Amino acid sequence: MTGKEERLNQAGEQIHRLEQYSCKIRNPQVKDSLRSLISVLGSLKETQYLFDSGEKELKNLYSRYLPYLDQILDQYLEISESGNYEATVRSERELKRMLGSLAEAVRKINLLLPQDEAEEAAATISAEKMKHAMES
Repeated sequence: MTGKEERLNQAGEQIHRLEQYSCKIRNPQVKDSLRSLISVLGSLKETQYLFDSGEKELKNLYSRYLPYLDQILDQYLEISESGNYEATVRSERELKRMLGSLAEAVRKINLLLPQDEAEEAAATISAEKMKHAMES
């Protein structure tokens, strides 16, 4: 399996896990924030099909940040089921903020993938022009 195929599989698995969390969350604002993240992850997955760049950013996202989010969502569900109103409200506020930040980071990665390839293509064209000019 190539690195690209592995990251695409990771994207699909993570989206599936987040959808499962979404079914368990009762707070509508937290659910909406999570749905927004799922949506941008879906867009990123589609972009990954088209472009091969951004490997470092994608590895960090899938191996570090999203697994950490899974842990936070598990903790949030435990707190929300505990009946501790103050802890639940605090946890919801922090989770919404974090989901928003993570969704923004995923949007930036999504924009970065085509830019990286465009910059690489421009550098290759420039190098070919220089090589051609030197040969002439």
